Amino acid sequence: MQAIWLRSDTIRRQVAGLELTARTNSALNHNLYAADMTAKTYAELFRQAGDVVAAGLPVIVDATFLEQEGREALHGVAKRFGVPLDWVWTDLPPHLAEERIVQRSAAGADPSEATVEVYRAQRMRFDPLQNLEDRVWRQETTQPIDADALWRRIEAG
Repeated sequence: MQAIWLRSDTIRRQVAGLELTARTNSALNHNLYAADMTAKTYAELFRQAGDVVAAGLPVIVDATFLEQEGREALHGVAKRFGVPLDWVWTDLPPHLAEERIVQRSAAGADPSEATVEVYRAQRMRFDPLQNLEDRVWRQETTQPIDADALWRRIEAG
């Protein structure tokens, strides 16, 4: 599969004018993760996704999309350009997600500064998927994802 991958963690750093792996130690709802910064990040994410689609390329928009409002906004981008939108819902037991977050943080090479605390808070405020006109694909992620197999599944409908 050939697609442009837009990742909210990377875009958030671009918007803030930071290097990809610079550490800010931003706490939940502060600095990089404050509501206004999240709004700016998603606005830029949607703008870039629109640019990619306008260029005739497929795009992967990688973000938590915790709230229905953000999902509806991305649906609006797809609708504006007349392209389908598929959601991939990843399933991972919480204890494994927390282990991966700790490992990623210790490595220090990832743009995300999310901590276990952030993950737990996000789980608590996640709006259930509802009223989506788009297709939703569930993907178990205890093992690495075979992206090509997932893409074939999505293309086959």
